[in-house]
Amino acid sequence: MRLGITRPGQAGRGGHHLSTRRVSVAAAATLLTFAVAADALAAHPKPGNKYSGFTSEPAVAGFHAPVSFRVSSNGTALISFRYSTVGCFGGGGFRGDPFTLKDTIQFVGRVKVGQTGSFSVTGARSTFVVQGQKTVTATSITGRFKTAKLATGKISYKQTFSDPQVAGSTCGPMSFTFSAKLR
Repeated sequence: MRLGITRPGQAGRGGHHLSTRRVSVAAAATLLTFAVAADALAAHPKPGNKYSGFTSEPAVAGFHAPVSFRVSSNGTALISFRYSTVGCFGGGGFRGDPFTLKDTIQFVGRVKVGQTGSFSVTGARSTFVVQGQKTVTATSITGRFKTAKLATGKISYKQTFSDPQVAGSTCGPMSFTFSAKLR
């Protein structure tokens, strides 16, 4: 069925015809309005501010593994992203908070933030040496800002131990979630 315009003085079928072009323009305008509204609802981080929180990794000696980052001044990147983990090789015998020890803190660095408030990085490397033995951690992170004050996501990592004589010199991937709030 083809829609047409009924001109003044013309008889039409019911007198209410719309052109295909007008219907198409109206539909496109409606879709554009929804797309703009969806983008406006996307949460974005507060530029220049710090976020911190905890991961879902099990507590050790009653302490929870922290995660923190700052947002760049233009809001397009998370800078100084770091999280703590005792790793997948284990350590045991911790006194106090093990997540504050320098060999448990993983420095990821810069993570790009997309226009929708989502962020991700793959293969970020962090290295630490304890008693001459090196552990390299490769980290991948995905997440998003649920609100301007709350980011959630998933951290996955794989570790390689420098001593090939030790059984299990690689492990992972290990994964856990995190949540960080504006501070």
